Amino acid sequence: MSKYIWFSGATDVTGQALADALGLTGTKSKPRSIQNGDIIIGWGAKTDAAVRLDNATILNHPDKIRNNRNKMSTLTSLYGNRATKPAISAFCGADEVIAAMDRRRSDIKLPLVGRTNFHQGGKGFWTCLNKQHVERAIHDGAQYFQNYIDIKDEYRLHVAFGQVIYAVKKVENPTDAGWIAQRKEKVLDYAQKNNQNLDESTLNYVLSLLV
Repeated sequence: MSKYIWFSGATDVTGQALADALGLTGTKSKPRSIQNGDIIIGWGAKTDAAVRLDNATILNHPDKIRNNRNKMSTLTSLYGNRATKPAISAFCGADEVIAAMDRRRSDIKLPLVGRTNFHQGGKGFWTCLNKQHVERAIHDGAQYFQNYIDIKDEYRLHVAFGQVIYAVKKVENPTDAGWIAQRKEKVLDYAQKNNQNLDESTLNYVLSLLV
């Protein structure tokens, strides 16, 4: 019986560390020669299509990860659950948002936030204060819209086996130096993974311009 942790380029550091700690095989691609009884743990594994893993025991299946990355699909799933429905701010697809706004008793109300289905890292967002903004966002690629939420605190919840097992409060970097250090670490890590050499002084200068 073989045991694997299947991760992606974005989760390979923690994924490989976890594999080493548990004595498992870490991999960025689908394990080969899967046998009955093998165990595969999905750790942020990214796939473009459905994956068949035969009779292996799967924890956090890559298909589930792919479905969860689709934010519109996730909202739809949460809205369909009686326990989470009350916490979901009204949303709809780009193909129906204009008609929804025009209905007299609609739950869709300005201001709205337009998003792509697979938005990530602060990209794929449009703040829409009027209908013209919504139309422009659709033209530029927004795929769904949700009522604006005035966020005070934001948390990342880790869910396993049907329950929240860990919660982390998101906080802003208190200083410009903290912001630069965080981005610098990510860029250097990405460059190292792709065997690219970066001039650190140039990187520091470019990041300082973005603050």
